[in-house]
Amino acid sequence: MTDDLRPLSATEEKVLRTLPEAIDALLKAWDEDLTRRHGLSQVEYTALRVLSEADGQGRQLSLLAEDCLQSLSAMSRTVDRLEARGLVERRRGSSDRRAVRAVLAERGASVLKEAGPEHLRLVRRTLFDQLEGIDLSAMAEVLRRIVEGAQRARAVR
Repeated sequence: MTDDLRPLSATEEKVLRTLPEAIDALLKAWDEDLTRRHGLSQVEYTALRVLSEADGQGRQLSLLAEDCLQSLSAMSRTVDRLEARGLVERRRGSSDRRAVRAVLAERGASVLKEAGPEHLRLVRRTLFDQLEGIDLSAMAEVLRRIVEGAQRARAVR
């Protein structure tokens, strides 16, 4: 029997079952709170946050989609919703008119400024307070390794 075919230990099985459940529970809690308080989904909030870090230059839609872990078509629909609410603007690239950038509008910056502190409190309460005593640098490294391993496995297909 090769290492790849070893049965999972009870602890490995527990991690396998709990990890997606934990991620799902966090994302749902954050999404529900943002929707209730600010009318934003978690993805919309993340898009506004990413755009706020773009120094007024905005972000090409394809890159924003990557940042928000969305497909380009899903991100385009998200930007449509945000644009309809006056939170972002679409701008054509100056050198490549086909390239579309999303840029944070003034109203979007205001909504983000209002939602940010409340969301940060919830993130601390639901995630980081639960990790008290855990080496967060080591945890971040483990999570990075998981992502890279999964990406390698997808590339092999």
